[in-house]
Amino acid sequence: MTRIRVAGYFGIVMKGFPHTSAFVVQFRGSAKAREGQLEGRVEHVASGRTANFQSIEELPQLLLDMLRTASSEENGIG
Repeated sequence: MTRIRVAGYFGIVMKGFPHTSAFVVQFRGSAKAREGQLEGRVEHVASGRTANFQSIEELPQLLLDMLRTASSEENGIG
C-alpha cells in the first residue's frame, strides 16, 4: 500500500472525496450537550468560512447552504 501525502492529507483517505466538499465540525462541551442538545461550529475547509449551529437538526441544512455558496462563488455567481 502506497501512501501519498497531498496538501496535508493522505491520498488514500481523500480518494474520491475532494477537499472542496470537506468540513470540520466542532461540538461545544456544555450542559446542553449532556442533555442531548448538540451545538457548535462548522468550517468549510476550502473557503475557510465558518458558521455556528444551535442544534444537530440545523447542521445538514447549514452544510448544504455552505456548499451551495462555495459552488456559486467558484462559478462566478453571486
